[in-house]
Amino acid sequence: MDYKISIIVPIYGVEKYIERCARTLFEQTLEDIEYIFVNDCTKDRSMEILTSIIKDYPQRREHIRIINSEENRGSAETRNKGIKHARGEYFTICDSDDWVDKSAYETMYTKGANENADIVVCDLYYAYDNKLERKKGMINSMHDKFITDMFYQRIPWSSWNKLFKRTLLSNTILYPSESMGEDFALTMQLAYFSKKNCYVEQPLYFYYQHEQSMVKMKGDTVVFNKFVQASINLELIVDFYKRTELYKSINGAMAHTCYHTKSLILPLVSKKKYYHIWKNYYPNIEWKILLDNNNSKKDRIKCLLILLRIYPWISNCLGLTKCK
Repeated sequence: MDYKISIIVPIYGVEKYIERCARTLFEQTLEDIEYIFVNDCTKDRSMEILTSIIKDYPQRREHIRIINSEENRGSAETRNKGIKHARGEYFTICDSDDWVDKSAYETMYTKGANENADIVVCDLYYAYDNKLERKKGMINSMHDKFITDMFYQRIPWSSWNKLFKRTLLSNTILYPSESMGEDFALTMQLAYFSKKNCYVEQPLYFYYQHEQSMVKMKGDTVVFNKFVQASINLELIVDFYKRTELYKSINGAMAHTCYHTKSLILPLVSKKKYYHIWKNYYPNIEWKILLDNNNSKKDRIKCLLILLRIYPWISNCLGLTKCK
């Protein structure tokens, strides 16, 4: 069967959230959807709950594929596996602790098909337990501007508020292996190969913010591992863009991402072994941030304090960046 969209859903440790996610996917107004659930050897009841929910949607059953990994490989490789099995005209990722508006994929597909777009972007909500915070998905659809805005983090580089034409995968794509910043590593490559981007100015995706998510977890080992994984994915993209004609024009924007990746290890710099790693990772990147007016005043002030050897030591003493 020809599908309009393939939705890849990684499954691991989401028994609290999978029902909400799955029901919003199965109740989509768009009919021609392929669902690919990739079980990354979850240890909880996530798959049992999903299997039970599927029974409530018999009209979707033949369009649902469940892929069971032989061993736990992390979110990056789980997503990669799902993408490689996708058969839809477009594909997207939906994290299994998030959810979507029931008209999300029909709205986005219709826009993309009408404009023959390679990438379709929508607005999204950062969903907290007591509030919703709307985020713009796109500022400028032009090729270079779209890429620059993501490097400057003016808009999310997430894959889950985007539809990608599956034909983009016919280009040479370096699939990320690390699970921190894997969205960044994939999206920035697909954005480079895209010839046409379009925008749905509606918040259709709900990105759930909870303390169990990887980005919220703390502790020395966790923080350091997040830094290492993000660094590997960053280097993949830096090397990728070094080989493109855009490298010089986006160098400042890329420095912004390098600086924020370096900042992931700031909570640990009060310890000597981590301080040396931090100091030698993109040394003097702070000068680039300080001298680039495209960066926020907050980032530029922080870089000035770093160059004056004031930050992050005072911040750590006050408990603002110290790892807990």
